[in-house]
Amino acid sequence: MKNLNHSEIQTDIEYLRKTAISDFLNNSDLEVLFKHNSKVNFNTNEIILHQGKIAVGIYLILQGEVSIQAQIMGEGNTKIGVLKEGAFLGEISFIERGPSTTSAVAASGVSCLWIPHTFFDLLSNYYPSIKYKLLQSLNVQICSRLKQTHDKVVAEIAENKIKNQSFFAKVIHSITQPKPIQVGNIENYAFVREKFFPHLSNQEREILFNHVTFLEAPKNCVLIQEGQKKASCFVVVQGAVQSSIMNSNKIAKLSVIGPGSLFAGIACIDNASEFTITFTTCERAILLHIDENKLVYFQKNYYALWYKLFDLITSSLVALRKSIDKLDVRLHIEKYNR
Repeated sequence: MKNLNHSEIQTDIEYLRKTAISDFLNNSDLEVLFKHNSKVNFNTNEIILHQGKIAVGIYLILQGEVSIQAQIMGEGNTKIGVLKEGAFLGEISFIERGPSTTSAVAASGVSCLWIPHTFFDLLSNYYPSIKYKLLQSLNVQICSRLKQTHDKVVAEIAENKIKNQSFFAKVIHSITQPKPIQVGNIENYAFVREKFFPHLSNQEREILFNHVTFLEAPKNCVLIQEGQKKASCFVVVQGAVQSSIMNSNKIAKLSVIGPGSLFAGIACIDNASEFTITFTTCERAILLHIDENKLVYFQKNYYALWYKLFDLITSSLVALRKSIDKLDVRLHIEKYNR
């Protein structure tokens, strides 16, 4: 690892100015990253990340190309993509602080900026806006890969023997709607208020709960539907919610989300793409809802609160990415066994 001088920093910043990360981080932001982190060089075919191993930070590619690979049943070690300058390596394991889901191998001579967790955590106190911008850039990459896997899964669903959604189910989904509920009618409201957002200060929690809406939703109620372009977040208070991919009247289940968990629509990050993950209650549920207007309000008026909510949105998208990757693997195994 190498610490850079001013001239070297400016040279690498110029490389990054030509990449998508410049949409979020300006020169001053990038200088902070370079001054407090190290540059790492890799030779062709050198392994940067090992699938299944925990990394204690994240790599930002400065120069070169990196092959993303994974062990897949029936195919062995398979190349699943190539990342170039301005892309992050290991974003899923970085956010979750768990094992890497893929391996990263230098396809050429590669230079990366190594950003450890220790520095990233310090950003919350010293440079919160830079941490937020980093997460914005990470989320765009996560959504981009999420869309790639989504489109692949949709194609596999069309070939797979997944049951069509029944006409009755479609009718139920169309007529069931969530209704506002008064906090006095929520059995464990005090617990929710005190325990569901432990990372918020008392003042931030007060602001949040003064602007959110609580909803009661029956079973099979669609909360975020196909084609929805408005940003929206929910926290499950009671009951459970199922995420799924719906296409050509077929439905593929992804995961079940229980009490205390926040989930966010893709539109929180990307409202231009045509793909959407559907969220539907799988039993009667009580939910805390933050609509697009409130998200914008927090973003404009309460920066510290917004940054913390954005952390949760990022975690929800990472969980969604992992769920759709697991579905992709399951469909692949079923296809392999046929």
